[in-house]
Amino acid sequence: SVVDFLDLDKRLGELNLDIVIATQHIDTTTPAGKMQRTIMLAFAEFERDMIAEKTREKLFYQAQKGLWGGGTVPLGYDNVDKKLIVNQQEAALVKRIFEYYLLEPSTAKVAARLNNEGYKTKILLTRKGHNRGGGIFSKSTIKTLLKNKIYRGFVKFKEQEFKGIHEPIIDEDLFQSVQKRLAKSRVERMVTYESKTPLTLLGLIKCGFCGKYFTTSFTRKKELGKIYYYYKCTSAMHQNKSFCSAKDLKSEDIELFTQKLVVEIGKQDDFFNAITKQVVSNSSARKLEIENQLMQTKQNLSITKKDLNNLVNIISNNKTLKTSETILERINELEKTKQFLISEESRLKNEIGMLENQRVDKKELRSIFENFGTLYDSLPIEAKRKLNKLIFLEIITSINRKKSDGEIEIKFRADGSMNVRWEELVNQENVGSSVWKGWLHRRDSNLQPSG
Repeated sequence: SVVDFLDLDKRLGELNLDIVIATQHIDTTTPAGKMQRTIMLAFAEFERDMIAEKTREKLFYQAQKGLWGGGTVPLGYDNVDKKLIVNQQEAALVKRIFEYYLLEPSTAKVAARLNNEGYKTKILLTRKGHNRGGGIFSKSTIKTLLKNKIYRGFVKFKEQEFKGIHEPIIDEDLFQSVQKRLAKSRVERMVTYESKTPLTLLGLIKCGFCGKYFTTSFTRKKELGKIYYYYKCTSAMHQNKSFCSAKDLKSEDIELFTQKLVVEIGKQDDFFNAITKQVVSNSSARKLEIENQLMQTKQNLSITKKDLNNLVNIISNNKTLKTSETILERINELEKTKQFLISEESRLKNEIGMLENQRVDKKELRSIFENFGTLYDSLPIEAKRKLNKLIFLEIITSINRKKSDGEIEIKFRADGSMNVRWEELVNQENVGSSVWKGWLHRRDSNLQPSG
């Protein structure tokens, strides 16, 4: 696009590099040459948009006729002369997947069951003659398959559905039963998330096996009407447990430990001074980050305005040029982008102003640490998360679910870290001066008290 190219040109210009168009006699170092290049880019983008519009029209026409629009051939079908023909062996597996889900409505469990039974995803032959696919099933693969309306004999173009000429694999009753169960599961998840997950260490706990962050997991005890929350590795959450061997952490165990830990080490002057220094450093770094974002936003706004003006001028100066729906859509997109960037510029300026008015009061911070236990419980969830991120840099867990013990490494913002065995962590009585001293002895030698 013109915007992308001009942004690239500006970045290269800052490095004293020029772009030379080898196939065109254009001197891009002169104002006239730059203008000529920009006009050519605008027409090139217009031509690309026209091609895209014709492609969309073709796909829409195919869908109206019930023809498959191409792409990855779904499990259960083969591509024969650009038509979907039922593969009986794969079709039987597709039916089994729908039936499995109704028996046990969990995409993760269906995927695990298929993998345990030795089934593999569809093997496809690429244009270069290579095989692609044939891997294990994941929960996302199962969910996509269950929602694919091609199995009930329909083809889609964007949000529109048309009766396909291919033979359906799943009958309407079975398909609708699965959709209702998927919708019910989605509502149950939304109810939980709308109530706001109470986990306060999200974005801090990281898997020591696969490097992914932990996310929210829960179990519901229907007979008690209670929800139990856990931290779970996202690899195991979004794929299945075979992707990562990390143990789920009970939220109450790890959170209670970190709270008590802060109360203990917050009494130490060295740690308190280091945290105060880090708060000031974080505030300065955040201000610099926002200033860079503001500068980039202003640059993007300037480019968008120029791009919008160029396109409008091209239409105005070429009366014979037909104004298609694609051009109008492009102008509308640019106008929306411009308005968004204007609001973003205002927001960033306000945030910079707020940071400039903020000052770190050591007395107030000391009071927070001294009364941490009482204050923490009264804070809203989001405030607890922000406070934890102020103190902790990362909490890396290396606990295998098949073993009873493992290690957790806790890294502080104040350039220090400590290692705790899981059994010690669960035993809350071990939190105390011995833990603090262990961290103090291993801390970074560059850590110095502020002031």
